[in-house]
Amino acid sequence: MYLLDNNVISELKKIQSGKINIGVMNWIKDKPKHQLFTCDIVIMELYRGVLLKARKDPIQGKHLKDWFDNFVMPYFHDRILSIDHDVSLICANFHVPNPRAENDTWIASIAKHHDMILVTRNEKDFANFPITVINPFI
Repeated sequence: MYLLDNNVISELKKIQSGKINIGVMNWIKDKPKHQLFTCDIVIMELYRGVLLKARKDPIQGKHLKDWFDNFVMPYFHDRILSIDHDVSLICANFHVPNPRAENDTWIASIAKHHDMILVTRNEKDFANFPITVINPFI
């Protein structure tokens, strides 16, 4: 099972234009949908990006909102993992003795709790967590 980070999900938007990274396309093309998950933190990051874009460029913001509403949410609707008690404890442990970036720590904690492989472009952000990370962009 795989936990997709926001940069991988964002890359999927490029499928229709044919501009998707070939590594991402090759990686995802034979993965069954039921093995692809995301989490509440990634959903928040994606939607925050939609809102920020809409403030600067309302037309592009609307296109991103449509993509979010009509692709992201329906595609992952039953495969969005949440923070629970166990994830919270893992996250706290990951922050000691050295606090880390909050969102990355939550994402790593969710991957750890569910024994999932994290799929992200940002390997270095997750290098010191005891999880498996795949970068399909290379």
